[in-house]
Amino acid sequence: MHGNVREWCLDWLGRYRGGEVTNPRGPASGSLRIDRGGSWINRATDVRSALRNQSERDNRNDGVGFRLALVRNSSSTTPSVPPTVTAP
Repeated sequence: MHGNVREWCLDWLGRYRGGEVTNPRGPASGSLRIDRGGSWINRATDVRSALRNQSERDNRNDGVGFRLALVRNSSSTTPSVPPTVTAP
């Protein structure tokens, strides 16, 4: 998925707690959102998952997008839909 668009995330910009964590949560509110990765418009050195940028929450451009995910319920053949998240 690298190189298509930077992934717009639900996280607000803020410092992470110290130490190693998995799926760290940022602050509960803020003025800037996080987008990750690199897009087709970036240099090759910036097209990586660990790249963390910030954007105004209403930013729209050709280099930022979002990823859809479908969660399959292992006890059913029908896919389940993740909880709805509404953007502010």
